[in-house]
Amino acid sequence: MTSRKEELEHLLQSLSPTHLTLTDSSASHKWHLPLGAKESHFRLLIVSLMFEGKNTLDRQRLVHQCLKDSWGEPGEGLHALEITAFTPSEFEKN
Repeated sequence: MTSRKEELEHLLQSLSPTHLTLTDSSASHKWHLPLGAKESHFRLLIVSLMFEGKNTLDRQRLVHQCLKDSWGEPGEGLHALEITAFTPSEFEKN
């Protein structure tokens, strides 16, 4: 069985990332999730040439578009995603 993290990483490949780190942060949000809910909150660091010339909001829109079918009610799908999106040159500077 594929984990939600693996599914999200697969979907994000459509942005041709040169770097992708997806971290499950669900444990720190368990106080407001239904009992037994897993893999609902993530932090994403993604680097892609597709972000060139795009502002922060447009970059987040691209990410959300890739994951549009992954969102759902708590316990049933992706609930929250913290996105950090860089171009390769921006990533090298950080």
